[in-house]
Amino acid sequence: MEKKSIRGRGGPAPLFARVDRERLDLSRAKSASFNISFPAAASAVGCDEYFVVVDVYSAHSHVHPEGHVGWWRYDLGGWDDINVKVSRAGRRLSVSFKGSGRSVDQWINDDCPRAGDDVLAVSVVIRSSETDAIEFEDRIFLYTDRAALRRSEQLRREAAAVPASIKRLPARWFCWPRDVKVHIVACNIRSLDAVGNFTFDLYRFFSSQGIGCRIYAQSFDPALRGLISHVCELLYSAGERDLVIFNFSIYDEYLRAIAALPCRKIVYYHNITPPSMFQIYDAEYAQYCSKAYGQFRILKDFDVVMVNSLMSKREFLELVEREPDESEASGEAEGFEDADGQDDPAGTPAGGSRDGAPPVLVAPPFLAGPRKWETVEEEDVEIPQASELLLYVGRIAPHKKIEDLLHLYDEYRRLSRASRLLIVGAASFKGYGNYINYLLEKEFPRIKERIHIYNDVSDGQLKRLYSAATAYVSMSEHEGYCIPVVEAMAFGKPVFAYAQEAVRETLGGTGRVFHEKDFPAIARDIHGVLTDGSELEKMLAAQGRRLARIEREADGTTLWRAVEAALFGHAGDL
Repeated sequence: MEKKSIRGRGGPAPLFARVDRERLDLSRAKSASFNISFPAAASAVGCDEYFVVVDVYSAHSHVHPEGHVGWWRYDLGGWDDINVKVSRAGRRLSVSFKGSGRSVDQWINDDCPRAGDDVLAVSVVIRSSETDAIEFEDRIFLYTDRAALRRSEQLRREAAAVPASIKRLPARWFCWPRDVKVHIVACNIRSLDAVGNFTFDLYRFFSSQGIGCRIYAQSFDPALRGLISHVCELLYSAGERDLVIFNFSIYDEYLRAIAALPCRKIVYYHNITPPSMFQIYDAEYAQYCSKAYGQFRILKDFDVVMVNSLMSKREFLELVEREPDESEASGEAEGFEDADGQDDPAGTPAGGSRDGAPPVLVAPPFLAGPRKWETVEEEDVEIPQASELLLYVGRIAPHKKIEDLLHLYDEYRRLSRASRLLIVGAASFKGYGNYINYLLEKEFPRIKERIHIYNDVSDGQLKRLYSAATAYVSMSEHEGYCIPVVEAMAFGKPVFAYAQEAVRETLGGTGRVFHEKDFPAIARDIHGVLTDGSELEKMLAAQGRRLARIEREADGTTLWRAVEAALFGHAGDL
């Protein structure tokens, strides 16, 4: 295949590489191999500036040293392809290289208790010779057990399956052009994450129409390789007639190269969490959020912009005009914290944008909305016996203010002794997770046994938790759009939430929001509604009407409008 020049314009590009295998099967063979290749653009820098490390861990325990099988270093001798062979003899693994470079070092953990695991994670890491910084990383799974390989195949089939809720969405009104494929891109794709879920919604939506479609990301579950490809593959695969849909929510080092592709492009802006919310828990992640503010001007190269809320639309239009280029952004720009304001920017056309920015369309970050739950079967999950169950669903992350949920519940349990608080979500930041555990041990030991945290649940288990809940509660201080609020409304649960702008927009004047975190007052208000049948009935009726409107907004019509405009040059009509 011809290698394309993919250096980003106007600034430095990251290193591009390509790993050509979806997975390695050692369930019946003693060895397997893959190739690492580089595009022609890599020759712009000297190969002696980089070296390759193949690093192997157990897929079940990415912890050193107990899960660390070993690493093998290879110094580049040119930009020609490298063949990597992975061999297994009993529980011992070895890696060899074939190319113009040379193997220079290795470390094998002979005492690794996880070396015989059914799935091993093989990381291909390219580092700078000068700084040792990671310039490229990709992972593939190595399967030593046939059953584990079959489970991964089943996982990919389930992820790609098109639910009936998406099949029932309205069909497009225009003929799809011949040989045009859709490429959907996200920086990271994680389970139960809004961006990841939306990416799969898009994939299923286009696939249901018989449209060729692929997904790309930098970081994703290697078990899904084949369904998801590393973002570098996009630079090999996208044709001039194709369409790229790029999900933007954090700094992406490949954005310049994607913007420079000659095909049509749509960006979907999910919003960026203010970096200050992460600073004390993960300074590196906070820096990525800060650097994302400097990438807005690059988005002018896209044909159409989609956003998840009017709040995000206003923010996008402000930042795309006011922010410096990414090379000038070294941290969070003063004055660009999330701010309250009008729902729609003054002077902005109903469909669209200010001068210089692409047209902007607003659509929820999901397709078919809560109707997807109709086809999900409930699965068993341990639920405490209680007269009232307050439920929160989402990441355990600083901006979600889990500590405020603890303060709120500490007040609420005084009014409802038989109540419990259910927190469903994984700890995205270890430091913050440790902080929440500290609070439960030291400040809230009296309620610790009443709080139940679910770190990893399936859709079927989550459906069971929603069904069992009495009410949904959230103290989150940043959202671009609040999907769990919509899901709670779909399950007929009253929603009580802090009055963050996007949450208020999602609720649309329904539910119950709190502008001040006066926890005793909030607890009394929640208890008052839940014990007043008439008030609760009115709240649920209003939420039902709001939910019906959201379902109409998520029927795919806005997406088809954006796609039509991008493909056929009708952006000016939006």
